[in-house]
Amino acid sequence: TYVIARFRFSAAIAATAGIILATTYTFLRHGVGVRLDPGVTFFIMAAIACGLSIARRPAGRLTLALWVLMGVSWGLGMLIKSPIVLLAGVVTLGSFLWLRRWDLVVNWRWAVVVCVALLIWAPWHVHQFMTRSDFAAIYFGREMAGRLGNEQHGSEPIWFYLAQLIKYYWPWLPLAAAGAWLFLAKAWRQPEPTVRALALWIVLFFLTAHVAARKYDRYLIPWYPAMAIAAAYALSQTQLWAGWKRLVLPNVAAVSLVLLATAEVLDIPMHRTDSPAVQSAAPTIREEVLRAARRDDASPPVIYSTGLSPGSQCRLRFYTDAEVVEVPGAAFDWAG
Repeated sequence: TYVIARFRFSAAIAATAGIILATTYTFLRHGVGVRLDPGVTFFIMAAIACGLSIARRPAGRLTLALWVLMGVSWGLGMLIKSPIVLLAGVVTLGSFLWLRRWDLVVNWRWAVVVCVALLIWAPWHVHQFMTRSDFAAIYFGREMAGRLGNEQHGSEPIWFYLAQLIKYYWPWLPLAAAGAWLFLAKAWRQPEPTVRALALWIVLFFLTAHVAARKYDRYLIPWYPAMAIAAAYALSQTQLWAGWKRLVLPNVAAVSLVLLATAEVLDIPMHRTDSPAVQSAAPTIREEVLRAARRDDASPPVIYSTGLSPGSQCRLRFYTDAEVVEVPGAAFDWAG
């Protein structure tokens, strides 16, 4: 986030964007857990940063290394998760078109990008396809195409993400909305690569998140870095900016340590759930995990769930080297 912001803005704005992203609840909550989305987001940002570096170079000074790095970012991003990382390519190509950089739009180096990405992405997928007869149906069918409909994964209302932002994106929501508007307005008036790429990033990723019928708050994680830069820019245009640079930026490290220590001492949960059934089972889950961990001869417990299809009942079981523990009262509707 800092690197991308520095293509156009000052170090203070770039650092502020990093602070805003690090204090975005949804981003932080999934970032501290084992999720694929933050890793995909990193490679999305890396690909966009390569595109911005290319766009800022004169027509006669294009370097192949940046195109290769873009292909590496695409390939690793797709290897981690779905082809959502290719939206970074849409943002890059869209900004080239918007800037009328025809030397970049029609360029043989795009073939290098695609070839590098395929060399990284293809081996594991080909291996799975050759060794598992149901791989294509599950991976490309149920896990990708299946999310576009509501038959397999359920669905959420069209206003789901708006409700999530209103509920969790504080205190940055007003600044992010204002910054996004400023970026869109500036993108129309000024042929500047970074602003136009950020405008496309904000619009395309937010709209794409609505394509899937089943919506999750983590689907917006690749969108938050662009909004963090927008919020930082909006903050720099207010009267609070001078005080922010004088008081907050020099002391952010100390404040972060205090906040982290407070969260650790108070044992503030970062992964809350809205499911009453899971909330009621949580104390038992915690007790069983700690009890298994206290035994010197015990391997880490494995949480196993049955009935992982919408509408079915799911029961949680703990498998250790010594016993199987079924959590009482943990049956709940998986779709919920």
